[in-house]
Amino acid sequence: MPSAKIARKSTDTDMTPFVDIAFLILSFFIMATK
Repeated sequence: MPSAKIARKSTDTDMTPFVDIAFLILSFFIMATK
């Protein structure tokens, strides 16, 4: 269980910048399609 907890915590820290990048890519695709 402890290893899973650590993995989840590292995922949370990695997700924050990933969400920003995903949002930028998503908005870029919306602009490109229009």
